[in-house]
Amino acid sequence: MSVVDRRNTTTVRHEYLVPQPAAYGDVQEAIMFAKRDASDAGKDTSYDDAMHVTHDDDNIIVYWEEVKR
Repeated sequence: MSVVDRRNTTTVRHEYLVPQPAAYGDVQEAIMFAKRDASDAGKDTSYDDAMHVTHDDDNIIVYWEEVKR
């Protein structure tokens, strides 16, 4: 009998966009919204890597990911 199992996962990325150039308060607010929503979804937000911050050409992006199995 094989020990191989198959698993499909879907990652949902919840993004909070702040147009650039951005004021610090706007970025701080995006982080607050992201932490609140992630916490409401059952994600532990006490770790440093619970939220991520990146950017594209027009926005600063605060996001968290939810993995559905």
